[in-house]
Amino acid sequence: MRKIGIFFGFMLIFSVGSIGEANAATADSVTYSVHGQDYGWQKQVDNGAMAGSTGKNKRLEAMKLNVVGDGGITYQLHGQDYGWQSWKKDGEIGGSIGTGKRVEALKIQLTGNIKNKYDILYRVHGQDYGWQNWKRNGELAGTTGQKKKIEAIEIRLVAKSPQVYYSVHGQDYGWQSQVADGITAGTIGKNKRMEALKINVVGGGGITYQLHGQDYGWQTWRSDGALGGTLGNKKQVEAIKIDLTGNLKQTHDIYYRVHGQDYGWQSWKKNTELAGTIGQKKKLEAIEVKLVEKPIPVTSISLNSSKNKIDMKIGESQIQLNTSILPSNSTDQRVRFISSNSAVAEVSNSGLVTGKSTGKTVITAETVDGKKTDTIEIEVLGRGQIFTKNTEIAWGSSWNYLDNIVKAVDEYGQPIPLNEITILGTVDTSKFGYQTVAFGHPKVSGFPPVTIKVLARKRDANKVRQEYLRLVNVERQKNGVNPISVNTLLEAGSAVRVDELVTKFSYVRPNGQPASTAISLSSGHSFRYGTLAYPVKLTNTGNDTDQELAKKLFDATYLGQTTDLNGNNTPNSIRFLDKDRETLGLAFKEIEGKECLGHVFIGGRYT
Repeated sequence: MRKIGIFFGFMLIFSVGSIGEANAATADSVTYSVHGQDYGWQKQVDNGAMAGSTGKNKRLEAMKLNVVGDGGITYQLHGQDYGWQSWKKDGEIGGSIGTGKRVEALKIQLTGNIKNKYDILYRVHGQDYGWQNWKRNGELAGTTGQKKKIEAIEIRLVAKSPQVYYSVHGQDYGWQSQVADGITAGTIGKNKRMEALKINVVGGGGITYQLHGQDYGWQTWRSDGALGGTLGNKKQVEAIKIDLTGNLKQTHDIYYRVHGQDYGWQSWKKNTELAGTIGQKKKLEAIEVKLVEKPIPVTSISLNSSKNKIDMKIGESQIQLNTSILPSNSTDQRVRFISSNSAVAEVSNSGLVTGKSTGKTVITAETVDGKKTDTIEIEVLGRGQIFTKNTEIAWGSSWNYLDNIVKAVDEYGQPIPLNEITILGTVDTSKFGYQTVAFGHPKVSGFPPVTIKVLARKRDANKVRQEYLRLVNVERQKNGVNPISVNTLLEAGSAVRVDELVTKFSYVRPNGQPASTAISLSSGHSFRYGTLAYPVKLTNTGNDTDQELAKKLFDATYLGQTTDLNGNNTPNSIRFLDKDRETLGLAFKEIEGKECLGHVFIGGRYT
């Protein structure tokens, strides 16, 4: 045990593993078909097979994608003349048919639970550049702005972790589809015998299994997808043992349970334990198999301290005890902290020590796994203390240091006159954000800091919008264009977009739809010449006046520029000065003065 004095003064079972690829025989797969120049729709392929053509200079024009499994697939195509289409999903046609338009780029993503099990990988073969590198999970494959056609594509699922796959051959129903990781294979309640079984694993090792069956007894061990049991002999499987091989055996256990004639589901077995029965002529009807990561046990714990003794006077900052656990990758690294005398010092679950009174105590750190321990002795000595609190204050108001002091006492617990306390630092309430000051006194050791949060300047949203409109119309007047007016529908649409921009800044909506779909139009009505959208993100606006914020929003939109799909830049001012653009709607939202998200719609007359 090390002795440290402290002076006290201011104050589930699951399946995991390495990467493996899904194939046509697995429960999960990706299927796809393409429509191309001259040849039309090709036959559907799956799991990494090539769709399209290479060496024939034939463009892809459309495609359909699907997945088999617990989830879906979504994809977005970029094509000749039409640019990026909206996202398609689950077998919908992306691209175009009958127009002779080439597909130039695409993005693919998984949805639903299958996204948690797999990455979606894809690569394209294109005009001039051939096969690109593999892309995954929404990355862009192909090119934009280069007028290069895609000619072929390959798509595959890649498992995120090791998995076990298995399939059963049974009475009357034959081979079932392969399942994975704890899913039931076989039948329940139908009195159908299991006759044969294949098991495989993906992820850094192999699997071996031995079956006991009617008349033939124990077969020799089978491995890695080899057939166990019999086909065509109508012989029931009665018992099974399963084990892992290779590196996977070092990191995982194989768990399995069987459902059998008369006894139903047995308890889980693992690593060569016998599941089923022998000598009772009871058929197996179903099985479940799964991988479980082996826990890595804790071997030791040590408290990290370079000092043999630490003194802490009453009122000083708390002491944080940190620990080191070996091995560093042990599974359960939870630690309990215990004080032998909590009246002297308390310790939190995270190891934070707080002195309560003078005296000594021993702090023990104990691991939940294996109950490994290390200890430290704490000594708490009396001293004066200033008790403080953090506060918030309005922008531009007056700060009083007394608002941050709860009380101050000397080493005997007697009050210290507050007018004797020294203040280190000051608070400038004309600057929003966090500011720190400290307090001191000769009878108190150290200088405990406090934080004052100066709130952002109060905002009059109407004044900001009015000033923004005025700035736009000044420019329109200079250029001989009639004033633009505010439209409430455009304002409401901009407000919707601002709420979306707070979550993720994007030029399209979270569902992939154009920004203009945020505008709620009455049936049969529209804005002449459509609407244009201008999102903007500003920083450090908390000190700005309403006029200054309006000017920043104006500069970011009016003085900005827009890049089209071909990479051409157009000054936004051209659109703002368009005589046919007669209405606009501005909305914005500030986040604690640190950031301002804004959005402007401009459009023609609402008809």
